[in-house]
Amino acid sequence: MPGAGNVRDMFDPAKAEQICELISSGETVSATARKLKIGRRTIHDWRENAPEFAAQFARAKDDGYDAIADEVLRIADEVPAIGDEVQRARLRTDARIKLLAKWDPKRYGDKLQVDQDTTLRVVVEDPTRVVRQVSAPTVLQVATSVATLVAKEDPLA
Repeated sequence: MPGAGNVRDMFDPAKAEQICELISSGETVSATARKLKIGRRTIHDWRENAPEFAAQFARAKDDGYDAIADEVLRIADEVPAIGDEVQRARLRTDARIKLLAKWDPKRYGDKLQVDQDTTLRVVVEDPTRVVRQVSAPTVLQVATSVATLVAKEDPLA
């Protein structure tokens, strides 16, 4: 078994082209490896060690996602309206949609929009009340403690 250093030497541009063609048509890495009689690990090693192949593979994956999305539409459009066939088509389309959402969430995932309104209410009681009830050294201690607490709780501090 060749070491990781030899993987780059084993890189086969013709095979790499075939890999990218299959991936861009919507095939998985496993299915592609089986069809071309190479190991999945070989494909991953080539991606890690051959930057030009990694870029070509990334573009092929994007094209493959689009091919799978097209397949979802084809399955949904062509299914006859007969009980079992409808359920089978739903299973096939749901599986593909879920995979697309996981593989490429920016393009095929659910969009989540968060609207948030935050209100901060600060209640200041009569500040002279504390001063009237305590001595001067205690006022200094309270003021220092309050300043410390405010600094700790203020996320902008």
